[in-house]
Amino acid sequence: MLKVGRSERKAAMLNFIEIMRTAQGGDAIANMAGRFGLSPEQTTKAVAALLPAFAIGFQQAAARPDQLAPFAETMRRGVYEPFFESAAKAFTADAAKRGEEALAALFGSPELARSLAEQGAALAGLSQDTMKQMMPFVASTLMGGMAKSMTESMASPPQAPDFMRAFAAFTPGAPPSTPPKSQTPDNPYEAFFSAMLGVKPEAPPRSDAEKAVEQAFDNWNTMLAIGRNVQDAQMQAMRAFFENAAKNLERKD
Repeated sequence: MLKVGRSERKAAMLNFIEIMRTAQGGDAIANMAGRFGLSPEQTTKAVAALLPAFAIGFQQAAARPDQLAPFAETMRRGVYEPFFESAAKAFTADAAKRGEEALAALFGSPELARSLAEQGAALAGLSQDTMKQMMPFVASTLMGGMAKSMTESMASPPQAPDFMRAFAAFTPGAPPSTPPKSQTPDNPYEAFFSAMLGVKPEAPPRSDAEKAVEQAFDNWNTMLAIGRNVQDAQMQAMRAFFENAAKNLERKD
């Protein structure tokens, strides 16, 4: 059985942070700051406040393979990659539209995505309107970086990338479809997504590499002046808010 815990969510956010740092030639934060009239520091805080929601969203979305299928196909076709690579395309109407589609795929409903944006705004100290406008563009850039990384990780793939298998690979608590041959997934896309979200088999002792990842995450938090305790509180607050909002939406249905 696979478990997704505190250290795994940290690993996911570390990967997401690296994607946002390198997006648009390393200028994504500056570009976004200019687009929304914010300082780089404000933009960094806004993105940092949203990343826990995306980490949680990916974990939750893996349990909805039917809803994820169209989104997975869109990612496979490389639709999102230009938003990661080009500032000229990152803030277009198409980028906003694709970002909204990504939010719907990850969070299941526009209402929940908006609620998470409001929570992120409170954590970052920004207006809700600004955060709601930013969230689709952060989503499209992040999805572009993930798609590009997955594509580049495939060396002469024998068949088209199977994003649905990749999403299914890290469904928390889901039994494997076939008995595992080893702790390392055979499918490179499964391996990538497992690494992206930090999902690891239960029980093995932490390796030096895992300790290094956690240290790198903590160092990056220090650089952002967020601090480890504050980041953990953000993760806990975002998860609690996510779960409560989802339950409320289910009651309405």
